[in-house]
Amino acid sequence: MNAKITQLFIIIFLLCNVASIAQNNSSKTGEEYTIEETYQPNDKTAETAPATSINTSSFSSKFVESNNFVQLEWKTTKNKGQIIIEHSVDGKIYSEIGTAEVAGFEQGHYIYEAREFEPGINFYRLKQKVGETYTYSQTQAVSVSKKDDVHVLSLKDDEGKKKIQLRVREKQQVVIQLYDKEGNMKKELFNQIMDVNEIIFRTISKDAYEAGTYFVLIKGETFKQSKKIELP
Repeated sequence: MNAKITQLFIIIFLLCNVASIAQNNSSKTGEEYTIEETYQPNDKTAETAPATSINTSSFSSKFVESNNFVQLEWKTTKNKGQIIIEHSVDGKIYSEIGTAEVAGFEQGHYIYEAREFEPGINFYRLKQKVGETYTYSQTQAVSVSKKDDVHVLSLKDDEGKKKIQLRVREKQQVVIQLYDKEGNMKKELFNQIMDVNEIIFRTISKDAYEAGTYFVLIKGETFKQSKKIELP
């Protein structure tokens, strides 16, 4: 009987040692993965790495019909210098329409009144230059209702010329200018006071300019608009 009890204690002792060894081995195996589990990214590397997008905590837009402009409003989480505002009518080709360097009534809070738009859907985005790389915000799409009580502008092709027709609803000083795609003014086409409902016509000869993309800018006291044109 005593021999059997002794054998039982020996078996229990051996089993306990095996369990202890297995537990220790399991613990060592777990330690091999604790470095991965507790790994934290290097924040400084993320700080100095080239930005992939402008850091905006919010970006909104709306058409203010009573004052005839698109209001863009955004907040930046990090200020990296001048912000460029861009506009597009198709969401693919954008043109620069203004800049914002100083925040408004609150640090990092910007409000911009965009008067470059066309009836229908318009697209706006923000752009910054960080080092040698341009970064962009998300795109804002704004629906603008057609409003003929400020001005009416049309561009048509007419026998080798681009024909501009403009009518204004209010008496005001109006300027029409032609720019190339780099933003250089090529010619001032009109700079006079227009009467109520007056219609003027101006033409751009395609032979007078090199082939490429140009912009027609019209601006009065109550409106401002740009139109992209292609000259062959």
